[in-house]
Amino acid sequence: MVNYKPEDYELITTMWYVALNKDDEFNSNNLDYQIVKNENGAANCHVFSLTSGPLYPLGSWTCLGNEFSISFNNDRILPHNSENSCITKQYVKSNVLISVPNGNVSAEGFQYQNDVFIDHHRENILTLNVSSENGIFEDTKIIFITVDNDGSLFGQKWGRRIEVFKLKPKQKENIPPNIAGIFNKPLFLFGNLERCIF
Repeated sequence: MVNYKPEDYELITTMWYVALNKDDEFNSNNLDYQIVKNENGAANCHVFSLTSGPLYPLGSWTCLGNEFSISFNNDRILPHNSENSCITKQYVKSNVLISVPNGNVSAEGFQYQNDVFIDHHRENILTLNVSSENGIFEDTKIIFITVDNDGSLFGQKWGRRIEVFKLKPKQKENIPPNIAGIFNKPLFLFGNLERCIF
């Protein structure tokens, strides 16, 4: 398991969206996939518009439209075979694509949940590992999505904060270069070696 150290990462950008509206209905275009054994789980896709942040002076939580979006492909597998698999919680795998005019980033992650088919009720942070990126998201390594279902964190019920991080550059150490094997010809020194200056 990778040892995550927050001090090794640098924030690229923070984005926001709202998962449900005031009537607790999804704020997304969505698609539920038909699966052969739907009693074993579910699969769906949701596309949300990103919004302005909670402190944006021209209007907080304002929808930004088509060019600023986040999509989730979610696979949920219920613990229907726990006696053989030893898995006792619902498994949720998420593939995420964030698209803005100056870049795209794809990431994936998973988590176990006790709640069945209630992905939007989770009260935690979803950690996603980045698989591809470009534009503003160049060098992105990890994404955290913080869930605020009751509005106590960000002041918006069903609010979501997306934090995009890259690794900080490593400091270069002053290690002398390894010059073994770089000479094709033998090196001959003449005279008093004590007077040679290298």
